[in-house]
Amino acid sequence: MPAVSIHSATIEWSLSGLSFDPLAELLAGLSPASPEDVAASSTKVRLELRPSPPEAAADPRDEGWVPAFFHGIVEAHRSESGFLVWDRASRVFIPRDGGVIDARIATPEQEVVRGSLKSVLQVSFALALRLQAGLFHLHAAALVLASGVPVFVVGESGAGKTSTTLALLEGPPGGRGADYLGDDTLYLTRAAPPGAEPGGDALHVVAFPREFHIGDSTLASVPRLGPLLGPLPHYGTKRPLDARLAYPGRFRPYLSLARDEKRALALFPTVAAGAPATEVVPLARAEAFGRFLGSSGAIVVEGIPGRDENLALLSALLGAVRCYEVRLGTDALADPAKAIAERVAQTA
Repeated sequence: MPAVSIHSATIEWSLSGLSFDPLAELLAGLSPASPEDVAASSTKVRLELRPSPPEAAADPRDEGWVPAFFHGIVEAHRSESGFLVWDRASRVFIPRDGGVIDARIATPEQEVVRGSLKSVLQVSFALALRLQAGLFHLHAAALVLASGVPVFVVGESGAGKTSTTLALLEGPPGGRGADYLGDDTLYLTRAAPPGAEPGGDALHVVAFPREFHIGDSTLASVPRLGPLLGPLPHYGTKRPLDARLAYPGRFRPYLSLARDEKRALALFPTVAAGAPATEVVPLARAEAFGRFLGSSGAIVVEGIPGRDENLALLSALLGAVRCYEVRLGTDALADPAKAIAERVAQTA
């Protein structure tokens, strides 16, 4: 049975009758877990994956499930027993009590929308790690500058989050690029990861390493990454980048932030249409908190467990950072290392 580790939890899964393993790629960045690791783990997330039967296409609302939230074609429904994630072909049930996750998996040929299975699994893991491991999802990038200053990059699709993240990884002219946790998936917790100092009131940010996704305009600003990109998937417009190949030895599995230290930066990029020069300007904390909330959408889900804890973790994160808006000008495309990385280094 394959198994991997994240934080103090292990994830293990079995394949019953499936001819492919849909988790192999999604979990490829996590460390393999030995049987001894699984036995010693304080939290175990277990999945049983089986082929999706024809009745998986039935609308969960007809079975008494209550809609909780939507992500494109992917729907999450809730009941007293747990959450059901569905895309009209695959169904994943995540029990609230920590029991085995029942995943009925459709083949790519059965998908109603191509690529939706990947979204089903990503949403399912965000729920599973929340319900069963006490890890709270945040859609953001996290890096650590060469100076040791942690940086969070928060933004919706098209805001310039990946461009800003890559600029910091490339580094300012003549300087070293940042280390990274990831470019879009983080988890927040108060529980210290293995190897971290126990106790205290630190906030821990846990990486869930995944491939980066690079569009044509972003690639044009960092062309050296072109030969490292994977093929264009059949369901999207961005190509995957294995950051371990592009930035070897610079991955960090977690970082810890002391309460109210205000040492880290939170960057909120936005495209300043027509502006020639990129600016890094202070952002009001209330506005920054609203954007953090928008990147942790589970907080507003009716019936979601751990809402107060999630809100407290976001408040702790806000208390540990200085907040800036990065207004990306046209120079960010021509020379992102100078336009973005140099200005952020000066701010830090």
